[in-house]
Amino acid sequence: MSKTNRACTNCVRAKAKCSPNVNGTEKCERCLRLNKECIPSAPMRKRRPGSSVAAGKVQALEAKLDSLASLLQTQTLHTLPQALQTPASTSSQPTGQPGQPAESADQTLALFNRLFLFFFPLVRLENTTAAQLQQERPLLWAAISAVATPCVARQRSLSLQMREVIAREAYVKGTCSLDFFNAVTVFAVWDRHRNHNDALLTNLMQQAVASIYELGLHEPPPSDPGLILSYDIKGIPRPSRMTRAETVEERRALLSCYLLSGRNQSLRWTAYFDECLAVLEGNEDDLLLCQLVRLRLLAETAHTAWSGVKHTSDLSSAMLHLRSLKHQLQVFRDNIPPQLLQNKPLLLQLHDTEVTVHEIGLREIFSPGTTGPRVAILLELMQAAHRWADVFLTLQPAELYGMPFSALGQMNRCLVVGFRLNAIDWPGWDRNLFREQLDVPRAFDHIMTAFGRVKDEVPLDTQLEMDVFSVLAAKMTAKQPNWEAELGYLPSFWDFSFDELTMEMF
Repeated sequence: MSKTNRACTNCVRAKAKCSPNVNGTEKCERCLRLNKECIPSAPMRKRRPGSSVAAGKVQALEAKLDSLASLLQTQTLHTLPQALQTPASTSSQPTGQPGQPAESADQTLALFNRLFLFFFPLVRLENTTAAQLQQERPLLWAAISAVATPCVARQRSLSLQMREVIAREAYVKGTCSLDFFNAVTVFAVWDRHRNHNDALLTNLMQQAVASIYELGLHEPPPSDPGLILSYDIKGIPRPSRMTRAETVEERRALLSCYLLSGRNQSLRWTAYFDECLAVLEGNEDDLLLCQLVRLRLLAETAHTAWSGVKHTSDLSSAMLHLRSLKHQLQVFRDNIPPQLLQNKPLLLQLHDTEVTVHEIGLREIFSPGTTGPRVAILLELMQAAHRWADVFLTLQPAELYGMPFSALGQMNRCLVVGFRLNAIDWPGWDRNLFREQLDVPRAFDHIMTAFGRVKDEVPLDTQLEMDVFSVLAAKMTAKQPNWEAELGYLPSFWDFSFDELTMEMF
């Protein structure tokens, strides 16, 4: 080591200790021993301490940040629909929506609880006020307002705004919460202003399923200590799905999503779903939801079984599946809780599932030697459709207001069954039997009359815009004179194709 007290270049390159020679020579001990030239390393220039930013500049930057934050907040409030603005931003009206009295907000929530959750109890809000809901679950409140507000014109406006809210929360903010999930499902089930846009419904349900997976509601919280420790060691906050408590509300959300999702978006049923179902069945308020889920499972089994039945060679396996499904249906009927035996939404779903199970009779897989079995299946199919229609016709006009559009899908299915039963040419089958059993024209008259009375029974504010039920009733009523003028008589229901009727209705 030289007198400069710096290590020599040789020791620096070798990453060795550079010790001075005891003999007092210029060389260090290592260079002397290796007989190398000992050259001191170049001096290292020390960095100067960074100059501090002037206090004035710091204050200027902070002021700019504050102004940008205020600007963003102002733009967000302008783009949010009024249903989403919290009471803090609308202190002049702490309850309800801006421009909407508290009594009107409470009326909307009461309608939702009484008429909408009557069909599909996906949330429980009995002890919640509109003000609490808007404060604690603003997205769900926005969805409820968009589907249940009695003012039809306002309902349409909020429906359009709600689509923007869902898109922004999902794809701009990346929101993932139970409040957001409930808002999406409520809007998907009851929105009446999407003009039959199947793509929109599919997107909504895909978003609901994605929320279930993101929140981790499809499985129990992980208990692997190694996985939990890995997050702690890295200093990464644990995801919500790892820290969540398995609440009744979360289990209800999972089963609701399964019930709502179609076959293309369906959640895969696992043992954890069975566990959630067993827990909710212990709660009387969730019995209807559990029964609807069990019927959905049965219908899914039937769809899976019939998807592979295409040829006459599949008939024997189809009959085995049919016997098994009929047995499961009977077991379900025998185990319906007594308090739900006359529940209309449950009976509608039960008879629709019966239709699904017996639809195999409409397929051209039967050989001439199987006349008897096919006629028996067709009779059961006809009776199931008849029972569904009988229950549907007992719905009161006010109850129709909370009816999800899936019920109209069930009506479609029964109409298809009626037309096909009326067209089947098979030995031993009477094609007129269905029309004799069910007076379809009279049933349609009853339905259209009930649709026309919805606005008065709820009641709805239709001063600026007609409600969807009155539109349906008006379309069918307006068509009758044209049919009579063109054909010279008032035709029966059976004189029209199914496409023509459903085009006018839906």
